[in-house]
Amino acid sequence: MEFLENDIKEILENKEEINKIKKLTIKDILCEWVCNSQFREFCNSFEDYQKKLVNEIYFVDNEIINNDISGKFEKIFEIKNKKIEKINVEEVEKLDKISVYLENGKVWEAFFKKDKKIYLNTEISVSFEINEIL
Repeated sequence: MEFLENDIKEILENKEEINKIKKLTIKDILCEWVCNSQFREFCNSFEDYQKKLVNEIYFVDNEIINNDISGKFEKIFEIKNKKIEKINVEEVEKLDKISVYLENGKVWEAFFKKDKKIYLNTEISVSFEINEIL
């Protein structure tokens, strides 16, 4: 999350505002990540959305993920505890992306590679790597 200088000053000067700040969670990052897919469907829950999104995936431009799309995505959605890393968004734009092709014709740049690690492409300044579940 990014703030303007005035926003930071207001927060730091107001103890009530500081107490309202919640720690960023893995679920927050996963929600942001799946929203980048631009998949739109009526769903009753985040879990329902996850299932429908996975069913909408036609192809993943990575052999390991593509060989077991539903299994790999299920493992990603089950992640509860990972080290959240700060990411330079401008740097990510220059890195190799792994595209996910949806049945509706949309292409979702869902992952990026940095060195030999694969990360969720959240398009925000935080992410986590997923190599160990692949």
